Amino acid sequence: MTLEILDRFSILEGLTPEETDAIAQRCEITSVKKGEKVFEADQYAHSLFLVRSGKIELRFNGGYLSGLVRIPLETIGAGGVCGWSAMIPRHSYTLNAFATEDSELLQIRQSDLQDLCEANTRLGYIVMKNIARIICERYELFRRMLVGEIQRDLKRKENKPLWKDE
Repeated sequence: MTLEILDRFSILEGLTPEETDAIAQRCEITSVKKGEKVFEADQYAHSLFLVRSGKIELRFNGGYLSGLVRIPLETIGAGGVCGWSAMIPRHSYTLNAFATEDSELLQIRQSDLQDLCEANTRLGYIVMKNIARIICERYELFRRMLVGEIQRDLKRKENKPLWKDE
């Protein structure tokens, strides 16, 4: 795998060419078809995935009436990352990931990336700093969705008392 392929991934931003090459040597190319699951929430996070081509939709689980629904949070295209949970203890995916079109992913096993981070603390710091940025971005998406739902619910209740005086 060439360094040019990995240059566009924000999770690798700030790494030297040698550090990027060390990661590249441990990546495997994985193809997923439209509609296929990449990973599922609450499963062991065995790998981190870099989207080389295609689109991956991240969805969170929600209960509705008598069943489970998967609510879209974000669609990730080329250059995006999913599965950061592989690097955060408890190592469980927090979202579901499905291909919304045929996609090619670069997959790096959690143990391989962790070994690299422990052997080269500079690489580890940069990767974890970039993961922290991704987590913050996803948190902000989720927060905006939640605030929007609360605002819609409050508008529906405008003519009704929200709380009863005790």
